[in-house]
Amino acid sequence: MPSISNKVNDGAYNTMIERITSINNPNFFFMHYNKSNLQVENFVMVPKYFFSPDVIEKRKPLADTARRAGRNVPIAEIAKAMGKDAQYVRVGIQQGILKFGTAMKVGDSREFSYYCPDKKVWEETGYFNNNV
Repeated sequence: MPSISNKVNDGAYNTMIERITSINNPNFFFMHYNKSNLQVENFVMVPKYFFSPDVIEKRKPLADTARRAGRNVPIAEIAKAMGKDAQYVRVGIQQGILKFGTAMKVGDSREFSYYCPDKKVWEETGYFNNNV
């Protein structure tokens, strides 16, 4: 099974520092996925107390002309493009009916976190936002 790298690339250094030093700093989720079939192969959660500013490496930001990797398309944006409401899209992903996204249950709560890669959304729905 592939492993997750010992470094995590993030171009938004100031945003990262603000988040990990805030009172409601986040836990981190890292995932390794197979690009050919868009399936998660490795998933790791790192508790928020493991991160401090001294472990974050500042790197040169990407140029405006740099090619970006795909993005996670927001549920509301997908729903609008499909002419449906957001709940329809969320439930469709949770039940495996809509194949362009993944829903992960957040802990013991009733909440879900969604991952909808733009490539898969485009392949399944024909929707792609070129302006983002």
